[in-house]
This record gives sequence, structure tokens and C-alpha cells, in this order.
Amino acid sequence: MAKSFKNYLQEYCMKNKFSLPRYYSEYTKKDTEIFWKSRVEVCDSVFYNKLEQTRKVNAEEEVAGIAYNFLINEAEKKIEYSQIKPEIIVLVDYENMQPEFVFNKPLEYHLFLSCFSSVNTSKFQNNPNVNIHLIESGNSDSSDHLMTYETGKMIITRPEIQYYFIISRDKFSSILKTMLENDGKKVKHFKDMLSFKNFLETF
Repeated sequence: MAKSFKNYLQEYCMKNKFSLPRYYSEYTKKDTEIFWKSRVEVCDSVFYNKLEQTRKVNAEEEVAGIAYNFLINEAEKKIEYSQIKPEIIVLVDYENMQPEFVFNKPLEYHLFLSCFSSVNTSKFQNNPNVNIHLIESGNSDSSDHLMTYETGKMIITRPEIQYYFIISRDKFSSILKTMLENDGKKVKHFKDMLSFKNFLETF
């Protein structure tokens, strides 16, 4: 007899030492028929039915499948990124997106800003993971153009790099993301430092 999604979900939690799933079900009556909907709380998340079911066991099985597939997909993403960490380039519009934490993950960071900027980058001088790119222009979008230019050079000189993380809230960063994706690269775009910081914690 094939295992149910409830079994798979429980085994997944036990294997990873998570709390066991907790199911909650309720029903509504429509004429003479009873319809069930369930939710499951697991791994600090809550999952709900997409469809009503005529049996409670079916409602719980459906929501268990939704939760299990989501957790498996998220786990695969973490494995994928952990395998390619040395081949990730992080592009930071540092002038408009100054981080409040140290770049201590084993990634290759490229910070872009104007040489006329008052931003202090001296704390990164001895960090081998950080590369500073300066442009001799005081125009408001100069660091964005520099980022696009230097990224184009990277694509040509380092074609093996397939993953790029962009940290910028300017409109040019969205265009750069599209250009990289059109070139077959895989790109994640963060418009604030908190999102990027939270993402790094999954590594």
C-alpha cells in the first residue's frame, strides 16, 4: 500500500527533527452534504486546502501534500545554492544601499559607487571577498551605469559564472536583471538589505 502524504510529511519532520505536523479541520453543510477544509501547522508555517473535500481524511491528505511539496522544494533550493556558492557574484549599488552587516559569507561581492561619494569603504580594504568599483562622475545614476558596464565585462571574461545577486532599488537594476536572464544567467534581485540578509541565513 502506497504511503500517504501525511506519512511522508511526518517522516520528513522526524528526519529533520522538526515538531510534528498539527492538523485542524472544520466542516460546513450545504443542503444534505458535508464539506471539509483543513489546515496544517508545520515548520513555523501554516498551509490550507485549495479545495473542499467530502471527507475529513481527504482534506487532511490534500493539505499534507501541499505542505510536503512546498518543504521539499524549499529544501532543494537551499541545496542548490549551497552547491554553487563559490560561483556567485553579488552586485551592490552601495551608494544607495549601504549594508549594516559585514560581508562575511564566502561570496564574491562587487560594490559600485561614485568616487565623489562620502560613503566610507575603508572597512572593506582588507576583506578579500569585497571588490570596490569607483566611477569619476557625480551624476545621480553613475553607479548604476558602472554596475551595468562592469557586469557586461564579467559575462565576457568569466562566462562560467551563472549566478548573480543584485542588491539595488533603482530602476536600472531591474533592467540589468532582465539582460542577465536573457543571457541565460540565474538572477536574484533584492531591493532592500534586510531581504538579502534573511536570504543569506538560508545558506
